Amino acid sequence: VEGTDYGVDNFAVGFRKDDTALRDKINGILAEMKKDGTADKIVEKWLGSSADLDKSDAK
Repeated sequence: VEGTDYGVDNFAVGFRKDDTALRDKINGILAEMKKDGTADKIVEKWLGSSADLDKSDAK
């Protein structure tokens, strides 16, 4: 329902801690998406402009 606040949910992508190649690949893709504006377009389309996202890299 538009205009209704359902609270905040946190999501993450999980992978093996020692899989640094996968981590680096994901971080590279996310960095490119941030750089070229793709990430912002996805957020705007699906979450709206007021979305508060943690845009930190995977660790």
